[in-house]
Amino acid sequence: MSHSSDPREAAWIELRKNQRISDLIPEDVPARSAGKKPRFIIITGQQAAGKTKTQKDVTSALGEQPVASYDGDDNAEIHPRYAQIMRANGLQGQSAVERRLPTDLHEELIGHLRGDMGGPKYDVVASHPFGQPEHADYWLDAFRDRGYETTAVFVATHESNSMLGIAHRYQKDRDDPTKGYGRWVDPRLHDASYTNNPHIAHYLESTGKVDHIYVTDRNGEVLYENHRTPDGSMQNDLGAREAIIEERGRTPTPQEIARFDSIVAYMRSTDPAVRTEPVDDMVTMTVDYAEQDHRDLRSKGTTVAAPTASGPRRRIGEALQEQFQDTTAVPEPAKTGAVSRAARIAQSGQLPSGTSRAARIAQRGTVPSGTRSQNTGSTPEPSNSSPDSGSDRGIEF
Repeated sequence: MSHSSDPREAAWIELRKNQRISDLIPEDVPARSAGKKPRFIIITGQQAAGKTKTQKDVTSALGEQPVASYDGDDNAEIHPRYAQIMRANGLQGQSAVERRLPTDLHEELIGHLRGDMGGPKYDVVASHPFGQPEHADYWLDAFRDRGYETTAVFVATHESNSMLGIAHRYQKDRDDPTKGYGRWVDPRLHDASYTNNPHIAHYLESTGKVDHIYVTDRNGEVLYENHRTPDGSMQNDLGAREAIIEERGRTPTPQEIARFDSIVAYMRSTDPAVRTEPVDDMVTMTVDYAEQDHRDLRSKGTTVAAPTASGPRRRIGEALQEQFQDTTAVPEPAKTGAVSRAARIAQSGQLPSGTSRAARIAQRGTVPSGTRSQNTGSTPEPSNSSPDSGSDRGIEF
């Protein structure tokens, strides 16, 4: 049921939810040879790391096989007054919309794709920032338990790039006269994903929870990959965590520096032809911190040797096409003990603590209250709370 108190609005939400289900489900029923598992591919990385572009590349790589591409951030658009609420609530727009949507919306939508409702199990490509190990458990366990072959693709980039990306995505859409609103992400949620992602990658790789794992840069070039063998071990030494950290600490190229600086210039523009209202203070602070961090990276980053003898790096689409051609059977998932793997990682002290610049932005600025979603695809926590996804009181009904 919808959280809306208006019966007419609730009826519209139900109607639009059914249309969303129809849009998500591929037109053709998947046809698989005997013993061939359906595929689940999750694209992860901190908010604004470049997951959306990577998700499109991955979806294209699946070819003619029916595939569902799911982004939980898009669920909010089923609200009949989505644009109006977004414009009226500024930074809090996404959470203001989601408070009016059914709490079980994500579960129902994803359930139609993985066969929970009695239909076929489609190949699914989804995205989620994995702010906590429990988020990874939630996504991967649900699909593995239903017989899926699982792949995780981690998009790695320095936090200055993603923090600027958060600000730019919001402001660019708000400056668009045909739109007038943007999707904001609480910087603290970005922080959690950025801090925890390398360790979650190691957790997934070391426990065999995923069958395949990749690390890419934000342009979709594969920096690292590892695959599970029939005996349950990984083909190569574990290195996903190190690959993410190395890419984050890499000195940016001249082209990357030029692009970063051009975005900063746009964000600081006072030209009335660019925007007609001042930029929100929290957005400005985000840009300031991102620029400072990027300048530190330019002076202190490490030089990473480009590939030579092995030729240019493959893009993630090419790598997945090769993976799909490999018919080696993947073993069933290993059983877990009483203590969860996520808990053992936390107990080992691998998850660092500390207050980043992004957290200080949230502490200094006006943090949206009651935020249900920050690019988590309305993913429920292990408890009853639900930190949704992506984003990123005004209008009442």
